[in-house]
Amino acid sequence: MAAIAFILTLRVDKAAGNVAAANNKGEHAALCEFITMAQQEVAATHLENLDMEAYRRVQLLNFTLSDDDWINKFYTDKTRKTTKGSSAEAGLDDKGGNLHWDDWKWAAKRLTEQPEDTKLKETGAMQLFGLAKKMTGVAIKGIAAKAAKLKDSFPEEALPADASKQAATETAKKLRDAAFGGVDTALSTLTQATTFGGTPANNRDVECKTQPQGKGTHTTLAALACICLQGNTNTVTNGMCNKAMEGQTGWNGNSNKPTAANLVKPAKSCGGAGKQKVTAARLLAAITSLRTLITGHDTGNLYLGTFINGVCSGSSNSGVCIEFTK
Repeated sequence: MAAIAFILTLRVDKAAGNVAAANNKGEHAALCEFITMAQQEVAATHLENLDMEAYRRVQLLNFTLSDDDWINKFYTDKTRKTTKGSSAEAGLDDKGGNLHWDDWKWAAKRLTEQPEDTKLKETGAMQLFGLAKKMTGVAIKGIAAKAAKLKDSFPEEALPADASKQAATETAKKLRDAAFGGVDTALSTLTQATTFGGTPANNRDVECKTQPQGKGTHTTLAALACICLQGNTNTVTNGMCNKAMEGQTGWNGNSNKPTAANLVKPAKSCGGAGKQKVTAARLLAAITSLRTLITGHDTGNLYLGTFINGVCSGSSNSGVCIEFTK
């Protein structure tokens, strides 16, 4: 959650004379989406292995459309019958050969051994000359470079059959960790320490910020506590996020910090998990939604929740919020 400060954009501050009931309703809904996703199954998207045949076809086309000076570097003589043995021999180590020599050499050998390659002929590359060949070559060179970068990002070994399931499992763990402070933490096992990354012993305005000692961005639930739990002075009538948040023990410091039972309540206010699955698109939408709720202020800091003046103490005349310091 701490990283949120660096990816969220600004909007006009909604500060007023005092914090009003349900002022943080939008923030509650945005954070609750992360709480909900942390309790749901992650969709196992199919992961494919690298299609080496398609990759080599791109490299062959790129090689075919290269200029003669480049092509000649790969062969021992002008007959282009025998390829050189290494990138160093071809003098290409400093031109990417140290990384891609095997791919380039394959294309050079293929062009020599199968000059009538059917698929290559179908591209029309063999019929291009002069300016047309040069311009097409420039375009294909860019595609080939992107293809090489993509290939380098793939694991060298084939993905296991259950790779998608493994990825979904790891993502689910990360969501639980971000929401509750542990891959095995659930509503029934959360504590002050798991939620805040330690006991929130300082005043609320210190805890509900990013620096220097704040713990309000340690987890999604910690953020939810900071923007929904009421303070113990100048409290907001009918609750900051919803009516269910009203009437709980006010929090402003170590003596009345939220207990585990107090923390379960805002989490449960998000509703049941349901059967919807977590997808990449849904996760991105949740981040985007939260992004629009960060507010700028003339203090130079950013705020999630309603900031009025001074600090995020939980009081209606100061702010029920999280402060992202510079």
